[in-house]
Amino acid sequence: MPTYEYVNGKMVEVPDTEIRESGTLAGDVSNTLIVRPGVTLTTTGAISGTVNVERGATLKATGPISGTVHVASGAEADFHGRMSGTLHVTTGGTAHLTPGSVALGSMHIDGLLINEGTRGVSVKGRGSVQDRPGSTVRQPDEVADDGAGINRD
Repeated sequence: MPTYEYVNGKMVEVPDTEIRESGTLAGDVSNTLIVRPGVTLTTTGAISGTVNVERGATLKATGPISGTVHVASGAEADFHGRMSGTLHVTTGGTAHLTPGSVALGSMHIDGLLINEGTRGVSVKGRGSVQDRPGSTVRQPDEVADDGAGINRD
């Protein structure tokens, strides 16, 4: 999915960041980040764009995420920081909230979500959520008229 930004008063497309080799990506990401099959990627900066973790890829996100993360079937994503964006795990994919991590955004889980950190109470989808010992399921600070949960942190 293309990302756009204004440059000299014009809207220009920012190319996706495609990762084709395993390693560490330092620095912030604000466009679409694609982790290709077979790649193991560690990110250390803030992510505010879209992340696609493709089949057979692994993402280890240590910084905060305020974008959307898609975890494909056969892919894995480990979150070590704060996640306030949207998480979608496809059937056969796995997301892991490690101890100390916080995920209070929207979650649609058709695969597996392993929670050892803190997650919001609202999870949609046909998948499985495993709240491990020591984890927290946090109620929203406020519920909007449309039923959406609002967390203030």
